[in-house]
Amino acid sequence: YTQTKSTPKDAMYLSSNKLVKVEMQQSLLDDGFTDWLKYLDTIWDRCIKKTDNEYTMTPEDFYENILRKALHAESIAAGPDCAFGYQRKGNLEFLKRMEQDGGIHVVPVEKAQYLEEDISSTRIKRELSAGNMEAVNAMLGYEYGFRSEVIHGRHLGHLLGFPTINQIPPAGKALPPFGVYAARVTVNGQSYTGVANIGVKPTVSSDRPGVETHIIGFDEDLYGKEADVRLLSFIRPERKFEDLAALSAQIESDRKTVLERNGE
Repeated sequence: YTQTKSTPKDAMYLSSNKLVKVEMQQSLLDDGFTDWLKYLDTIWDRCIKKTDNEYTMTPEDFYENILRKALHAESIAAGPDCAFGYQRKGNLEFLKRMEQDGGIHVVPVEKAQYLEEDISSTRIKRELSAGNMEAVNAMLGYEYGFRSEVIHGRHLGHLLGFPTINQIPPAGKALPPFGVYAARVTVNGQSYTGVANIGVKPTVSSDRPGVETHIIGFDEDLYGKEADVRLLSFIRPERKFEDLAALSAQIESDRKTVLERNGE
């Protein structure tokens, strides 16, 4: 986190990873921060090079060329496990020493905790892999999900009386286990309660992983448009049903479960 003369004081650099893709980073920031994010990405791409997963730039060079000259940082907020530069030799103590020598002001930040344990990307990914969306969302501070284009499926949802939207999450996006989840879906600026199925639709013999979501109280043509799907809680594992009638009955049951959890 760096504060500069030319950027909003609350601007953050969110590095691209499987939890937060570039597109989602931009949606998490206010519109005024988007250009700043793109600028930081450009600086990162041009100035940082990796060899065998280690930065070739020394902490001193990173401090002088990136933080001072490129970003014009006035203050830096850093946690106890902050590490940067070749062999990760740059850390909070390094930043404090530089500050004492007339460098950039440093604000030490304690690690955030959830249920009396430190929050980390490793812990979040572990909870995500277990389908514990409540814990994931609590640690992230926002509802985890994805945004992508609505594509054509087999149109069975309408046949069953539960119209759905089909989406393929962005490549590399970390997802919870296959199954059914309570969801919040935003389309055209409006939010709706949804029932999202992540998986391969075994009842209809599909082997292509994707997300199919029934948006409760919504039945409009969204093909070619983007929808934002946030996962709130796990309902049940994905499973194969004897026939479409059994599938339809289960979808109705899932729908009622989601509405009850949301107090609707």
